[in-house]
Amino acid sequence: MDTVYLEEFLVLRNKGNYVQAADELGISQSALSRHVQALEKEIGSPLIRRNSHSFQLTRTGIAFCTYALTVLEAQKNFTEDIGESSFSEEDTIRFGFVHGADHYQISDLLIRFHETEPDIRFQVYCAPGSELVHQLHQNETDIIMVWDLDSPSLGQRSLIYKEDSYVLHIPKGHRLYGREYIHLSQLEDEQIIIRVPKYSRTLLYINQQCQNIGFDVNLVPKPGYWISSADNNLYLSLKGQIGRIQHSQDYSIANINPPITQRLSIKYRTNDHSAATEAFIRFLI
Repeated sequence: MDTVYLEEFLVLRNKGNYVQAADELGISQSALSRHVQALEKEIGSPLIRRNSHSFQLTRTGIAFCTYALTVLEAQKNFTEDIGESSFSEEDTIRFGFVHGADHYQISDLLIRFHETEPDIRFQVYCAPGSELVHQLHQNETDIIMVWDLDSPSLGQRSLIYKEDSYVLHIPKGHRLYGREYIHLSQLEDEQIIIRVPKYSRTLLYINQQCQNIGFDVNLVPKPGYWISSADNNLYLSLKGQIGRIQHSQDYSIANINPPITQRLSIKYRTNDHSAATEAFIRFLI
């Protein structure tokens, strides 16, 4: 996701119309509109209500502002903490992380490393997992942080950074509301919404985990990165990302037993990497 587009979207939100926002940014209204549409395509959900006479953000658009601010603030902190000294290309690590990983203290990890290796800087960016994996394979990035849904490719290695478990968001009035733990068997007749594309590896991975313990969970995939629970549906999300979820009514959070887990891993090439990348790998190990 292009951070320039994030900055433009926040300017558009602050100005409240395309004319003033485009004027401040120094770009055409059509270019700004294309950039917003690119963000919406990547997210899988509209950010702006286009059938309104006035400028209005959708519920997803409101949540997206928080996400954009978080990413831009993290980028600013990286630049300030790592500094603007003159580094060679070999002293720079190209570090990509998947959407949602910013909730797992990535900035703290990189700052701790910088304290041990102050001459090494990072180029940090956020992108979809499939894009990051491709870039690592093509030597377009040095280290990636992605959800570890399969074995690393030949010539690559994976180090587990975090393991997180899925939780269930239950609306008030539902028969399971208020439960601290829910066994999978109690979900036999339930339809559960998860915010992933229909054919995503995440969906296949979760289904496989459930089938391994003899249970078929009825997951309904819906693309997008935020849950806006304005209905009476059950939602599934990772525990570490609860803060991304916007609830418009009273909901309870329940742990699932047996747990459904997912690992956030750091992947890198086992050869053809710089001394800076090697230093970061040693730091991780």
